[in-house]
Amino acid sequence: MTNVCIIGYKPKDPYSFTNQQVLKRALEKKNCNISYIDFSNADVAEDGSILSENSKVEAFDLGLFATPIFTIPEVPNFERQNNILNKLKSYSNTIFVNSIDPHINTCNKSYMYEVLKEYDLPFPNTFNLANNVTDEELEEKILELNGYPVVMKHPLSSMGREVYLCNNLQELRAQEQELRLKRLGNIPIVIQEYFKYSEGLSINVRVIGDRVIPRITLGTPYAEPFKSNFAEGRGFIACKPIPELEELSIKATRALGLDTARLDIFIGEQGFSICEVNSIGSLIDAEQAWLSNIGEDFVDYCLQKVNE
Repeated sequence: MTNVCIIGYKPKDPYSFTNQQVLKRALEKKNCNISYIDFSNADVAEDGSILSENSKVEAFDLGLFATPIFTIPEVPNFERQNNILNKLKSYSNTIFVNSIDPHINTCNKSYMYEVLKEYDLPFPNTFNLANNVTDEELEEKILELNGYPVVMKHPLSSMGREVYLCNNLQELRAQEQELRLKRLGNIPIVIQEYFKYSEGLSINVRVIGDRVIPRITLGTPYAEPFKSNFAEGRGFIACKPIPELEELSIKATRALGLDTARLDIFIGEQGFSICEVNSIGSLIDAEQAWLSNIGEDFVDYCLQKVNE
C-alpha cells in the first residue's frame, strides 16, 4: 500500500471543494494511506520532524502538491515555509510531483517568465518593476510594451488574484503601492503587455507526463475580460488536441522542470502565446470541461512514478 502525503494550504472555507478533496477521492480508490501537510500551520519541530495541525507527519512514499506554495529562499518572511521545504528535500526515498524546486520556482511568475524567455518560448512582452524605478524610466518601459493598458501581476499569486489592468501611470502606481504595502515589500512586480487580441478567449492545457489535454475558455458576463481562469467566472468547452499547441505545452512544461502542469495560452495574430504556466492548477472536474477525468489521471500518473 502506497503512503501518500497531500501538501498545500488548507482552504479557509471547510465546505469548499478543493484539489485536496479531488486527490483524496482518487487516492482512496487506489487504497492509498493518506496524510496531509497544511502549509497554513505546519512547521519543523525541534527534533527535525514536520508537524501539521499539531501532529507529527510520518514518512511517506509520494508527496503531491495540491496548491501553489508561495515563498522566496532566504527571505525572513518565508522562513517557516522554507524550513518545511528544506526538510522535505531531505526525504531521499520520497517521490514528489512536481519535484520541490520546480514546483516552488514556477509559483514565482518572475522566474517563470525568465525561463520561458531563456528557452525562446512565446509569451506577452513582460518586465519586472523594481521599487526604485522613476516615472520617466517606467514610462519608457511601458512604451516598449506598446503603451497602456498594461497588466500588473503579483509574482506570488494565483487564480486571478492580485492581477490588475492599468490604463495609465496613476493607476499603475496606485496598484503598485497597494501591493507593496499589503505583502510584497521590495520584490519586483510583473508588468505585462495587454494581449487584447485574445480577450474573452484562450486555451487551458493540462499536461500529465507526455499527455496534453486542452480546453477552450470562454468569456461570460461575470468574467473580467482580461483574466483567463475559471475563478473569474469563465466557461469552458473541451477541444481536440492541436499538434502545435501540444508541442508548445510540452516544451514549456519541461523547460520549467515539471512533470505535470496547467498552462493558460492566448491565441494571437502570430500564433500561440503563453500567459502562464501553473505547476498544479485546478483538478476539479465539476468546474472544468476536459475530455478526461483530470484528478484520477493525475493520480494514476503519480502512482506510476512511484513504481518505476
